Amino acid sequence: MITTFATDNKIMKLDFFTSFNDEHLWLEFSDEDWEEAKMLVENNHEQSIINLLISKCFLQWLNTTYEEAEEATLDQSVEKYLPIWSLFTGVAIQINNLRLILIPQDYQNLEWFNIPQEWVDIPQFAGNYYLPVEVNLDDQWLKIAGFISHQDIKNYGSFNTYLRGYFLNKNKIEAELNLLFILEEYNGSQSLSCPTLFPLLPEKEQKIITQLKLLPNYLLRYQLPFEEWGAFIAQSKNRQLLFKTHQPLKLGDWLNNNFEQATMKGWYNLVNFADNFSIIFNPPSLAMNGLSMRQGDVNIEQFYQLKEERQMKIVAERLRSISVQSSKKNQVLALLNHFMDQCHDEDTRWTIAESIWQLEPYHRGAGLWFGKKFDLGINLSGNKFTLVIGILGKSASENSIFIKLYGEPNQILPTNLKLVILNQEGEIFQELSARHQDLILQYKFWGQKGEYFWLTITQGDNQLTESFII
Repeated sequence: MITTFATDNKIMKLDFFTSFNDEHLWLEFSDEDWEEAKMLVENNHEQSIINLLISKCFLQWLNTTYEEAEEATLDQSVEKYLPIWSLFTGVAIQINNLRLILIPQDYQNLEWFNIPQEWVDIPQFAGNYYLPVEVNLDDQWLKIAGFISHQDIKNYGSFNTYLRGYFLNKNKIEAELNLLFILEEYNGSQSLSCPTLFPLLPEKEQKIITQLKLLPNYLLRYQLPFEEWGAFIAQSKNRQLLFKTHQPLKLGDWLNNNFEQATMKGWYNLVNFADNFSIIFNPPSLAMNGLSMRQGDVNIEQFYQLKEERQMKIVAERLRSISVQSSKKNQVLALLNHFMDQCHDEDTRWTIAESIWQLEPYHRGAGLWFGKKFDLGINLSGNKFTLVIGILGKSASENSIFIKLYGEPNQILPTNLKLVILNQEGEIFQELSARHQDLILQYKFWGQKGEYFWLTITQGDNQLTESFII
């Protein structure tokens, strides 16, 4: 796992790099290493997996290379690190009195070393030396680009207030890692210069929890003055509580009939609460393209000849007028299931799923639908609003998602209402705004299993955010 490489291709690629950078430490990791780290991380959170992976690789190299580093270890358990990694990146290695901070970096950013402020200015987090670790997930290698002391970060680092981090040009990094241990042997660990962070009163800590609970993880560290934020997360109990209140809803669990988390978070299966969510599926009342849908006239077999998804979608919509008590119900379900197997367009597949749900909510092709009512200061013309999410299996590695937001039945949404979908990097993926006379905002998309996304609902100054894993 450390400096021996499994394939000729990797040997050639890494030899090419190291021939020009032989002062750097290069470590390889395998698929097995990645999966091992993944098993220890909740929710497949990539930042957590990467931090755990680099720490394991580096510790193995230390223990193999330096006898005096046999006692090297993480400064705390993986379980205690998960709340930290949900907020910012980095991991501390303790070697007796020496504390090293590994900070993962994008291997494509070769000019700057970015260090989150928490690792420098919180006394409980700060270290003696900081090591940038360039990570290439595609080619499965790590490069320890060198080290820099805490004092030099303070002296030479450029602090970015907006990003809350210290930035250093990589020419300030000492590339030869062996020098770190020589310096430590002769100079000893230097005292660290960190600002004083005064403990917060319990009432203040509870106020912060309340203030932050409706915001996504990636925004939390920017909401408070650093003196308050640093003092707050310096306490393990606060990190754990913040982590617990920000666990994303695992939508994929629904497809495995695991609804415990959804129920605990106030989500309800629409099968059991259909009367409360009657607006979700509105059966069409008009025939289209001359297609007669009176129950006695439907010739189901003719629709098996359809080849175009557009036609299948039209038929699926019209078949919603079939009664649940109809003698043709099972034939219709079989046809809709056939359509589902033939279609790839997201809009068509969800139309079919909704039609199946009308007839048989527990059918595998109906998808799984959960709803949650909100009244958190967002006033929709005096009424509550409801967020509904449907999930439908797409492939072995992908799921389809359908999001619907609406007010009480027959209540028009206010025109200043917005629904924003953010990807796992916190970037806006889609933004929907209520228009005049809109009753519902809705959007369909698909994603990789294990992928994160956030929904943010805003009206004026009020905001609500929910996090999910596909």
